[in-house]
Amino acid sequence: MGTSLTETIYALGAGITLIATDNSSHDYLPETKLLPTVGAFRAINAEGIVSLKPTLFLATVDAGPPKAIEQIRAAGIVTVVVPRNYKLAEVRRSIRQVANLLGRQQRGEQLITALDRDLKKTPRCSNPSTPNPA
Repeated sequence: MGTSLTETIYALGAGITLIATDNSSHDYLPETKLLPTVGAFRAINAEGIVSLKPTLFLATVDAGPPKAIEQIRAAGIVTVVVPRNYKLAEVRRSIRQVANLLGRQQRGEQLITALDRDLKKTPRCSNPSTPNPA
């Protein structure tokens, strides 16, 4: 649950393993259009998720409500809440965590290498607090 996780799963080449997604992923990522949705990632429906019989439920730390996460866990579904990934180190950690869970460790490292390579090509702003005049 969460667009960043859905994007990561697809980038790892594991999109075929998804059985449902959250509303924002469905709206934002064309690859998810054929998947059922189980609500907004901050207002998930535990019953809807449990009814799909997933073997793994991944959610960002912002997903919820917490009671729904606990209901999913209580139903015996392996539930992993991935920490925030707002900083670059957190993004790398999140990619590795998801890659490990999905058995895509090599692809995860390739994705991180590509990310780092692309970031090296990106010009840095000398003063991020200065507004862009354009």
